Amino acid sequence: QSAGRGTHGREWLMPPGNLAVSVVKRPRLPLTFAPQAALVTAVAVAEALPNLGIAPTRIRLKWPNDVLVDGAKISGILLEGEADGQATRWLVVGTGLNLAHHPSETRHKATNLAALGVVVTPAQALTAYLTAFDKWWGRWRRYDFAVIATAWTARTLHRPGDQLTITVGRDTLQALYKGLAPDGALVISDADGVERKIVSGEIFT
Repeated sequence: QSAGRGTHGREWLMPPGNLAVSVVKRPRLPLTFAPQAALVTAVAVAEALPNLGIAPTRIRLKWPNDVLVDGAKISGILLEGEADGQATRWLVVGTGLNLAHHPSETRHKATNLAALGVVVTPAQALTAYLTAFDKWWGRWRRYDFAVIATAWTARTLHRPGDQLTITVGRDTLQALYKGLAPDGALVISDADGVERKIVSGEIFT
């Protein structure tokens, strides 16, 4: 791809040397399961990066769709799809990976592989990504979300009890991270210990 798009209509810059790729799937799964695909894809990117030269210990995942290296965003994931009743007719899994460039003025700190001393071509990155994507998508569809949740949780940036700032729509919440729900939603608790599931939002800390 020669252009990219971020979440919430934001621009995803795609200068030459970076990678943007969309995979079209027709999974025929319930609509409520579709957001899990972002977590599946994040795990795939996290597995591909070591094959490109990044140590696994430097890679962390931030719910629901960010991949970080040394605390800076290197990859983002965007899902788009169409419903057929209560099922998903098709799903486009878009992934951007900063290989040679990254934006300097962003809401979250960003980085790229070249800045980390790893030089790879888009073709090399694409091969590593698609290999991992096929593996983890297959595991998700053959089994259930539990295998993905385990892999994602092992790589997540946050630990239970961490204080989070989360935007949900126009609201900003202060809450404690509890973990993932069985369906992939974010579980948080407020100051009174009341737990809540977040299906769509953005974590800032």
